[in-house]
Amino acid sequence: TGTFTYGTGIVGLYSAFFNNTSGNNTSSNYISIPWLGAPNFTITGWFNASSFSSGGFTPTIFATYMDSIKATLSNTGVLTVIVPSNGTSTTLATSPTLLLNTWYNYTFIFQTNRLCSFYLNNTLIGSITNVGGTGATATTYIYLGTNASAQNPFIGSMDDINIYTIAMPFTNLSSTTPVPYVS
Repeated sequence: TGTFTYGTGIVGLYSAFFNNTSGNNTSSNYISIPWLGAPNFTITGWFNASSFSSGGFTPTIFATYMDSIKATLSNTGVLTVIVPSNGTSTTLATSPTLLLNTWYNYTFIFQTNRLCSFYLNNTLIGSITNVGGTGATATTYIYLGTNASAQNPFIGSMDDINIYTIAMPFTNLSSTTPVPYVS
């Protein structure tokens, strides 16, 4: 949604610039990907925030299952990843303070009733055992740069986003990785 501009990519030739307005809680540039959902899945990619605050809101890197799974940035540059477990929202990971205008690589692995993990720049920053899956079984969306309500806009660039419908072991995420569901 919206009109994207493109800049130099960290992996490929180009990255998408999410040119949302700071101070406005409505996302005008974001990507929504319909999918049937999966009990286990992996999301990988790169992001480069040019602003941590969107008017006091928490910019969203990705969100799915009606925001029960999401990665957001605080106004001080701390990334938090939330997952459902045992019927409640649980913090999976909290990053150290990030820098503006710096590329970060992430890998998010979700497994129903198993260990879920989040890696930032190839370093594990949090894991938790999920109990009960996502709590949602219907068709859902994966949102990039916003949440399910088209709010909490991300301002900055993203590159090389891959979504897999299986939980990829972290050590296998290399040039031999299977073709992603969405890339």
